[in-house]
Amino acid sequence: MIDVGPFVAHWEVALPGLLIAATAMIIMMADVLVAGVERDALAGLALVGLATAAGAALWLWAQGAGGGFGETLRGDRYALFFTLLLVGATALTVLLSVDFLRLHALPAGEYFALMLLSTSGMVFMAAANDLIVIFLALEIMSVAVYVLVGMLRREVRSNEASLKYFLLGAFATGFLLYGIAFFYGATGSTRLDVVARVAARDGSGRMPALDSVEHEPEGTSGRRTPRRLSKRTLSMIVAVIIILVIGGFIGDATAGYLVDHHPLWLIALNARNRNLVLVVNHVDSVPYYLVGTFRLLLSDPLFYILGYFYGDAAIKWMERQAPTYGRMMRGAERWFGVAAYPLVFIAPNNYICLFAGAAGMSIPM
Repeated sequence: MIDVGPFVAHWEVALPGLLIAATAMIIMMADVLVAGVERDALAGLALVGLATAAGAALWLWAQGAGGGFGETLRGDRYALFFTLLLVGATALTVLLSVDFLRLHALPAGEYFALMLLSTSGMVFMAAANDLIVIFLALEIMSVAVYVLVGMLRREVRSNEASLKYFLLGAFATGFLLYGIAFFYGATGSTRLDVVARVAARDGSGRMPALDSVEHEPEGTSGRRTPRRLSKRTLSMIVAVIIILVIGGFIGDATAGYLVDHHPLWLIALNARNRNLVLVVNHVDSVPYYLVGTFRLLLSDPLFYILGYFYGDAAIKWMERQAPTYGRMMRGAERWFGVAAYPLVFIAPNNYICLFAGAAGMSIPM
């Protein structure tokens, strides 16, 4: 039988968030029993719950509480400061919402319950010491806010805002979980203190894929022995490439909407041939060529730098990241050995610029 005692030890660090969530449940039950103007009392009930949570936070501040639930939550003063800040902001919002609910005839019970649930998610996020807890707290907050944004059901703007926020949150959730998986794969843990210790001990700051091929023997293609970038510079280059890739995915996912409403944004996010053709009749010539050319060439210098400093290791890494393009890359590499400068001038894509960097090609002046 699993002993959960050590895990739930010092559970009181979660007390402020639990009290706020419990108050939300009580408000939902009380909403069934009251009607009419008596529903204004639900605001008072929400304020009582927030005051109780603030008192619990001050008690933890005085006690100097540490971590709980297997160190996945922290009760330090950083977390408690933001807990008190969030409780105060929510209390002011409750007071301001009483007349708003009367004006728009909104259900007070649902409104205050959702507001408190979103606040509890924020409180747990401030106290989180684990990436999974951060994700769960973020979802508790976000789901409640999705509904709050769309509570004015007869308002078109409210419905549109809620749908847009939901779609944006869905994309963001996928990216967040993808990043958490990377951190877990690199460090073996999702706890923030463990991740920080591993990063401080390792200090490499390199991409694991590049590290795995960096010490492989150089090829016989005549390329020079490359130098190495600093850790910070490599991290910045990789971060920009990742941002560009994510932007490309967003552009493809929203292409149908962007073509009609924001065509310039579409080619700014992803200037692939299909998108360039789709927007050609929707954008003036000057911004079309400026934005399209800039976006097409934006990532090329980054791949040139990777090739220049990592040589064959960067090319092998690229082949591993995009195995379906391996044959195309090998064909481009053969052509590059025959006509390097014409190829760079005619088709300066990511692969060609990577080969140019690996060959140490300089720009003739």
